[in-house]
Amino acid sequence: MNELFLTTVYEKLDLQSGSLLAALSLPNDEKTKEAWLNKGDWLELAAKIGAEKIFFVKDEPVIVFYQLDNPAPSDDELKNIILKAWCMSRPQRLFIALPTELRVYDLTHLPVNKETQQLEKPLKTVERIADVLDALKDYRRAQLESGYLPKQEKRFGQRADKQLIQDLKLVREELENKGLKLEYAHALISRAIFVRYLEDRGILTKEYFIKVANINSNWLELLDKPLEKSAFNPDNKKHFFCQVLQNKAFTYALFDKLAEDFNGDLFPKDKSEENYVEQKYLGLLRGFLLGDTEKQQKIFFHLYDFKIVPIELISNIYEEFYHTTKAEDSRGTGSHYTPSVLAEFVLSEVLTSKRLKTNPAVLDPACGSGIFLVEAFRRIVRFNINDKGRNLDALELREILKNQIRGIEINKNAIEITAFSLYLALLHYQTPRDILAQIAMFSPHDKPLPHLIYDNDKTKVAGFFL
Repeated sequence: MNELFLTTVYEKLDLQSGSLLAALSLPNDEKTKEAWLNKGDWLELAAKIGAEKIFFVKDEPVIVFYQLDNPAPSDDELKNIILKAWCMSRPQRLFIALPTELRVYDLTHLPVNKETQQLEKPLKTVERIADVLDALKDYRRAQLESGYLPKQEKRFGQRADKQLIQDLKLVREELENKGLKLEYAHALISRAIFVRYLEDRGILTKEYFIKVANINSNWLELLDKPLEKSAFNPDNKKHFFCQVLQNKAFTYALFDKLAEDFNGDLFPKDKSEENYVEQKYLGLLRGFLLGDTEKQQKIFFHLYDFKIVPIELISNIYEEFYHTTKAEDSRGTGSHYTPSVLAEFVLSEVLTSKRLKTNPAVLDPACGSGIFLVEAFRRIVRFNINDKGRNLDALELREILKNQIRGIEINKNAIEITAFSLYLALLHYQTPRDILAQIAMFSPHDKPLPHLIYDNDKTKVAGFFL
């Protein structure tokens, strides 16, 4: 019956006459092939969370549709589905069809209660198929495509991207107030996000941390301790970085191992940083990862699933997080912020299928946090996936970075977040098995992350930013 709920929604709301596309990991028919260049990453992301379809207005994902066969899903099962859809950041509604009813959830606000972290109630519940049109008339295609979406009463929290930026600003502020230099705060938080991403994707497992610990009994004991707040997010049971952060030597041993295994520019060996950073800073960072702050403000980092959070969100963080709040710094560097929606629109006009067939190189002479470069890379990759009918291998992806992506920037923090975002985009298109195979390679040139940053003081292999 849940299939009938969704079929009725598609038909009665006339969504099938619009841009209603199946969630797929690869384009498999003419309709999805035609849409893949602009919408492929969203369709792949929806498939990753188990969704059935997405309805788009132009190229913007608006509604995610999910079919659940379990007639009595547990709260944890529903919470897991809804949080994953919320982590997609841009869709605004989630329709879940159960065997006995259809539920509509709001994705523009945090879907859990700020105190209990229990799931919020759905916006609407439809129990009879005959009531679909009347109950959901505000979601008809014509209204959605005209820009109308029913407004809801104000709830706690925000869309996932806005909430994440707010959380990151809060932890940066706490680290600064405790005396940590801004550049070190940025570096630690970037690495925390990167490690969390690797854990969420199953690339860093307990076995990896055990190898870092080697025979150090104190470090091994930390890994065996149960993690606090696992009840709020069962996935926290597979996260071990929070335990590592309880010991400074263990933390920097992990950073050194990651630098060796992944290569790249994300984990530079900086003894001055290691000497400066005290355990209290790592403790604050650990609290952030677990959802605690000294200001008694709720933060929700532990609710994000970074294998779902869109890569462009990392670049968008720059305006309110990586860019210092000091007005004189802003004037001195001339840094500006570009919303991802605008970058996507501009690139859709410039990097057409016809142009992409010529293998163009993209140069951004003032790349800032790299949103144009990240989106250009992703668009080129989508084109090639569509053209070849398969996913690209690691060598093909690195060749795109090496030959087709260039940027110039004078702000050190901005160039680092550009490299960080491109690294995440590069890893996004590879399986954990492929990434682990590269880690095992002996030559630095075969490691997962190429060096991207070039400067006059420290020349890197295949430096792309001049």
